Amino acid sequence: MTSKFFSQIVRWLIVILLITNFPLIDNQIAYVVFIVLLGVGVLGVFIAPHLRVRLIYFDIVPAIFIATWIYGIFLGFFMNNNATFVVANFAGMSLYVIYFIMVFAAVDTQKLVDNTFFAAVVNALYAYGFTFSILFFDGRSYLLLLRMYYAPGLSVLAPFVSLMAMRLVLGNRFSSVRKYKSLGWLLFFIIPYCVLSFSKGYFASTIFMVSIIVLLLVFFTTQSLRVSAVGLSLVTCWLLGLGAGWIFYSDELRYIFSQEQSGNSTRSEQMVYLMNETTFFGQGLGAVLESGYVRNDAQPYGFELSYMSVLHKFGVFVGIIIWGLYALCLVIPLYKCLKNKHVYLSALAFGGMLFVVPSFGNPMLYSPVIVTLHCVVMYWIRSTMLNKNEE
Repeated sequence: MTSKFFSQIVRWLIVILLITNFPLIDNQIAYVVFIVLLGVGVLGVFIAPHLRVRLIYFDIVPAIFIATWIYGIFLGFFMNNNATFVVANFAGMSLYVIYFIMVFAAVDTQKLVDNTFFAAVVNALYAYGFTFSILFFDGRSYLLLLRMYYAPGLSVLAPFVSLMAMRLVLGNRFSSVRKYKSLGWLLFFIIPYCVLSFSKGYFASTIFMVSIIVLLLVFFTTQSLRVSAVGLSLVTCWLLGLGAGWIFYSDELRYIFSQEQSGNSTRSEQMVYLMNETTFFGQGLGAVLESGYVRNDAQPYGFELSYMSVLHKFGVFVGIIIWGLYALCLVIPLYKCLKNKHVYLSALAFGGMLFVVPSFGNPMLYSPVIVTLHCVVMYWIRSTMLNKNEE
């Protein structure tokens, strides 16, 4: 097994992990693929021992996620939690090992971007196909359903939505970007991401992304840096669209994010129960609420509020560290964009981290596809740190 072939196998197994999130596919398949990837990684250690691994400080970030998962397992058993629940709860965190497999395989960064783009296209096409089948074969109405398709894999589209949007708006800041710059591709990805999903989480992440891009635009403008006229037009249209939407649909928008909406009231209820039983050291993986409150009888340890669940399982101390690591992975790409350094990978990484927004109210934070995407994002960030003197 040559180092090139080893790297190629790793990349394509990652692609499979990024697309194993369809409603018709059992989530267990992702873990089977991960076991294969893990086997390939171990095999590579013996067959390609000449590969040199250069570790940097940033590698501590994925290592902490792995250590947190191990801590949660030991704590869960120590607290006498149900053994099956301990193993199943946040099992996706085990996939953070993928980051170190990529590091050992010396995966080519641009090829990894291309592979991720391929996975994004597959996920988008599936969303369109699923919508087409509902509308034309089942004969259901979009106006009645609104949500056509929802899956964590839609987050795989976000890196390219971010990159293309930033390039269109910021113009010369991204003059070195030669790939993935078409307005057509942007529309191709944004429709399933924001429209077909009809998700408060994905809509909020889109608002967050656009707000950051507008702030970047203002920053570069005040610094007397040239920006794109097209970008200014797009931002103006976006702001006018938001204003019009608020004027004509303010009542509906207030209701979607209000406590009267059933989903929001349920999550508010969950937050109270989780906060009441959150401790400094945590209850361990697989822990259920002593109050008896459950959302899923088959998985009584699971809740939609991912970040509150992290605090409940791992404790306040570890939980806040985990929150901080997610923030770090968002701040680093934005800082590099502000400094006009590695804007290509930084824009991709920022978009890839947008999963933190819908994860607030959806139990997707440690699904296999999201953890794999996070590993890819951290590998992109790592690449910008290794190539300090390159654009």
